[in-house]
Amino acid sequence: MARDPVCGMDIDETTAAGKSQYGGTLYYFCAPGCLREFAKDPEKYLAGRSTTRTKKEKASPPGAVENGGHH
Repeated sequence: MARDPVCGMDIDETTAAGKSQYGGTLYYFCAPGCLREFAKDPEKYLAGRSTTRTKKEKASPPGAVENGGHH
């Protein structure tokens, strides 16, 4: 199982709607919309995994994700 970095949904890699490699890691997506959002700004969705965060991300509540409401 993989976790969609945009919406947080658990995904079976064999049935994922999309995938993308970034920074040497392969990411899987539940829907084409999540893949498109990730492609626009991968760092926005990976910021929680690193020590650098933007001012906007610091102001967001923990776990908040803007995913376009596709679920």
